[in-house]
Amino acid sequence: MLIRFLIALALLLTGGCQCFDTKKNLVYNTGDPAWTFDYYEPTGPLDGGDQRPAIIAIHGGAWSSGDKSWGEQVAEEFCCKGYVVFSVNYRLAPAHVWPAQINDCQDALIYFRSTASTWGINPDKIGALGVSAGGHLAAMLALRGPARVQAAVCANGEGDLTLYGAEPIMANEDNILTDVLGPGFGLPELTDLSPVTFALGGNPVWVVHSTGDDNVFFAQGQHLHNALVGAGVDTGFSVVQDSCHGKCWKDAAPLQAARAFFAKHLGGRQ
Repeated sequence: MLIRFLIALALLLTGGCQCFDTKKNLVYNTGDPAWTFDYYEPTGPLDGGDQRPAIIAIHGGAWSSGDKSWGEQVAEEFCCKGYVVFSVNYRLAPAHVWPAQINDCQDALIYFRSTASTWGINPDKIGALGVSAGGHLAAMLALRGPARVQAAVCANGEGDLTLYGAEPIMANEDNILTDVLGPGFGLPELTDLSPVTFALGGNPVWVVHSTGDDNVFFAQGQHLHNALVGAGVDTGFSVVQDSCHGKCWKDAAPLQAARAFFAKHLGGRQ
């Protein structure tokens, strides 16, 4: 009992919570072992009605590593605000080149919408949140293609890959881009990989980026935010004065901004 109390106290003091039940290794599509997800359901009462908003958590890892276990961090921050969280796996580079990654995320979104009653969610109130390559995919899930989330938070993600060769985009970019796009990639592939390409007519995206990020450089967040503003997309920009990459979104100010943004577009609590 003392251990449980100390864990609960630590979560409370760090701003997190563990007010959810979990089902793991569920399947959103058949035919590939990557098409799996974890489901996090709030244990508290519904705020109103009989449907909850949902967030799709998308892990990072340069499109070539990482897995859905990262989504528990999102559940810790958002289930206590009334959101269901789905954390998805997707096919990874270099075995699977772009657009396999966004295609998988869109397939997962379509599945969650078509089975919304199973999960007790509102199919028209689904967002996405990711960090690094996962942030890039979250933004893409709000901007690209017919299957889109209603709002996304892109944390320290890539925004404009067409600038490759003109300015630094990310660490180890030659190898990473070769893995995700295949050898001999050029401007057409970089354009299709860039969220800025799809800003016009996109759904709302909130951008988080740290000024000292030495993994995905700060200018990428600026380029994405500027493109969204220019396209008239509902957006905002949380600038973190730090060198962090994967955990910046959990700082107090950007986390509160993300909660307010999702509350506005999805209806959850702040």
